[in-house]
Amino acid sequence: MVSSVESAEREERLCSVQDRKRIAPLTQFELAATGREVVDPEGLARLAELEWLPALVPGGVHESLLAAGRIEHPYFGDNAHGVRWVEERTWWYRARFVGPAAEVGERVLLDFHGLDTVGVDLVERCAPR
Repeated sequence: MVSSVESAEREERLCSVQDRKRIAPLTQFELAATGREVVDPEGLARLAELEWLPALVPGGVHESLLAAGRIEHPYFGDNAHGVRWVEERTWWYRARFVGPAAEVGERVLLDFHGLDTVGVDLVERCAPR
């Protein structure tokens, strides 16, 4: 287990590699469900509209759905049976952030604290506003 002191020291080392440029923390995560046939971001982009809900990160899909009032608590009574549909979906998370100003070709470190170990991080590059 990593202590908060060790975590802060690690973050300080990571930031020092990047000339102390920091990215604003990823906040305001959202999640949406698709069928199992959607397996990549391109398939997700082809969908007309999805219902995006606020997501708890760190946390999981069940915690986010519970907080949004979409499911009953799965550990209470027989509620676990009523939320099995959650496992039959593919769940997608998204968040927006503003990164530091960087020169073309300059590397910027993105540290995804709180995200699960299984996943794909896709960053779309947008023109500065």
